[in-house]
Amino acid sequence: MTKSKTVVSIIVMAFNCLMVELGMAQEIHYSPKDSLQKEPSSRSPVKKRVSLFPRESGMVAAEVNIFIFKVKSETVATTPSDRSRTQIGIGEEVTCSIIPASIPASLTANWSENTGNGKVSPAMGTSTTFTASQSPSTSRVRVRVGGVECTLNFTVIAPNGILYSPDNADSPDYPRIPGPPNLFIGNGRYFPVTIQPTTVSFCNVEFRENKPGNNITWPDGTNDNGVSAGQPPFRVLQNNGGVSDHISGPLRPYNRLYNGSNYVTFTFAINVPLEYKNNLGAWTEFMSGIRNNHARFYTATGACALRAVGNNIQNSAYRGPWQN
Repeated sequence: MTKSKTVVSIIVMAFNCLMVELGMAQEIHYSPKDSLQKEPSSRSPVKKRVSLFPRESGMVAAEVNIFIFKVKSETVATTPSDRSRTQIGIGEEVTCSIIPASIPASLTANWSENTGNGKVSPAMGTSTTFTASQSPSTSRVRVRVGGVECTLNFTVIAPNGILYSPDNADSPDYPRIPGPPNLFIGNGRYFPVTIQPTTVSFCNVEFRENKPGNNITWPDGTNDNGVSAGQPPFRVLQNNGGVSDHISGPLRPYNRLYNGSNYVTFTFAINVPLEYKNNLGAWTEFMSGIRNNHARFYTATGACALRAVGNNIQNSAYRGPWQN
């Protein structure tokens, strides 16, 4: 059996991925050494002396350049703290990259998203940004280096709730001058909110309240007809918070609580369905108005309190009645 020494250009290996040999003049079988079982480092390519066994006959001792890489992902949002997670929120961005960051000049790294649920940009380079679909989905990001291919799988989830914090600020119309005389009733406060779940980030999502317009009949028989309307869209910060919900009991005459015989207690709630804009640009409800609503409570003496109902319940203090 004859032996010879030759130089083969590059063998590309992906750590824990499919291996394909490049630059071979013939089909070979490669027996990896122990050192090739370790994760890649910044040194690349690596020169190793290996045994190549052609199918025909004979044994060739060859010195080859071996480029070993792995793929990692890191969410752009720094909150939640686990940036290596593969469960992400709709619209969330993830940086996908290969290690080491420098590759042989003869190779290119080409990225693609193979399910149609999201996109990658740029399509070529040692790193790319994957932007998830604005709808729940499963995405597969693929990178091909030479003849080697690796994939990263992501589960993309939609919001499913809202958490209210205690009210912390007045609305522009309140407080007013306290009675007596007790002429008007009402209250208004801001409640900070956090979109759920907080295991992912929804900072790239458009949200809105889509109020159906509840009708109210006061104890004195007066009707307040609600107007069905989608409210202006809003966005949240990386932690899914940073915004507040304005809940207001409209300023009304104190006599609204008079039923013809006495001033009485009264309560009403406004349903507030929550929606996000999906990948088709359509508003999609993720929390019904039954699950998310704003209530107003009036005492017979004209004081008003507010209640925010979502995944939890928060109540304001009673205030009023007012002179003006």
